[in-house]
Amino acid sequence: MNSPHPSAANRERLLTIMRVCHRLQQPLPPRTRLAPLVGCTSRQLHRYIERLKAEGVVALRRGSRCVHVQEIAL
Repeated sequence: MNSPHPSAANRERLLTIMRVCHRLQQPLPPRTRLAPLVGCTSRQLHRYIERLKAEGVVALRRGSRCVHVQEIAL
């Protein structure tokens, strides 16, 4: 059974990608491309991102076709 809580390694990979996208002012890759980079499924990735938003670690801004990291605390 998969846990909705990201492993420490998955969480760190996701946060690293988010930091890079934020610094470069680029949108996050689509979930289907981002999930394999993090090491999880697309569904798990969605839950991980929702958890980070709920914890106040990251704020996202939706564009017309993409998602930008608006703010990241760390």
